[in-house]
Amino acid sequence: MSNTSGASYLFHETEYSKYDIGDKTLSCGRRADSFKLWLSMKKHGMDGFVRIADYAMEKSIYITKRIKEQPDKFEMVNEPMGVNICFWYYPPAFRGDKRSEYTDELKTHTHKLIFERFQQHGTVLIQHNPLPEYNLPNFLRLVLKGEKSSLEDMDYLLSEIDRIGSDITAETFAK
Repeated sequence: MSNTSGASYLFHETEYSKYDIGDKTLSCGRRADSFKLWLSMKKHGMDGFVRIADYAMEKSIYITKRIKEQPDKFEMVNEPMGVNICFWYYPPAFRGDKRSEYTDELKTHTHKLIFERFQQHGTVLIQHNPLPEYNLPNFLRLVLKGEKSSLEDMDYLLSEIDRIGSDITAETFAK
């Protein structure tokens, strides 16, 4: 595999990994060949690309605000400079006076489990990543680069994370 990056923080082994071609591309996504770019330019034009980028930034600002409005449930990993939103989820078992019990190990397990549940439920799918070089445990990583999501989808995403993660406790991982 001469063209792979081996970025373990981006690509996680699952039963579906063999279908993920992201590690074989420069942008960790689908191939962007010139014909697709030309078709997109014909469809949207430069002004359309500007609108798409502006709307992605608007969604980024919106979801960051919504995350910050719910500090009992979510915490920003960093202040985003673009459309890459990184945040932690706090299940009800680790809110309030129990927050200090939410260790880095539990954060890692929680975000991996939420990702697995995303795959099982099929309602949303965003990636989880650690940043070991900064001693950061796994977090949820949302990249807003497409035009098909809406501001309402940002609210749905946060409520869906809370819904599928609400039963997580330390005992969930003790098995």
